[in-house]
Amino acid sequence: DKYEVYDSGGIGELDVRALLKQYGERKIANDLSSAWQGGAYVTFRRAGKEAASSASTADLALLYVSRWKTSKAAESFAAIYAAAVQKRYPSATIKPAAPCSGTLCPISATQASTEEGPVIVEQWPDNTVIVSESFDTTTAAKLRDAVRHGDPEMHAAEMHAEDMQQRELNFRLYDLPAFQAFQAELGEKIVHTLEQRARQR
Repeated sequence: DKYEVYDSGGIGELDVRALLKQYGERKIANDLSSAWQGGAYVTFRRAGKEAASSASTADLALLYVSRWKTSKAAESFAAIYAAAVQKRYPSATIKPAAPCSGTLCPISATQASTEEGPVIVEQWPDNTVIVSESFDTTTAAKLRDAVRHGDPEMHAAEMHAEDMQQRELNFRLYDLPAFQAFQAELGEKIVHTLEQRARQR
């Protein structure tokens, strides 16, 4: 599939608290949201849709990255998000995560098959949780790798919560060499959109 940027932005502590309450986790919403340390998302629309107003959830794909103060908080959020998939998608079926060995593997991974495409939730050793929804697994893996394995100096800077909160995920993706190599596969319109937004900063 070819994709174009549909929307992007940050997700703050209040957003996380509301999300947790929506998923039925009211008792821990306050404590867990206080462990939030940054988050951003980009939604993509499958190319070929004529107008934004005509897009349905089935036409959209989501990449959501969040960072947490502790491994326990990241683990809890990943588990809650993964469990909520079955509430949000009537036909959701949890599938075994693809096997992974070596140092470049998530701590945990959950993959679900839904009527709108795969949902993948991964917890990483730096307390990051990466969620992709409705991308095919190949595209999801390339986007994840672009987020995980960019420029080392930039990645180190992103460990700081302030930097994570201030930079939208689409700008961070555009800066990554791995994502630059992937741009052609996402389509020329994404490249144009990201360049235009970067100039407007």
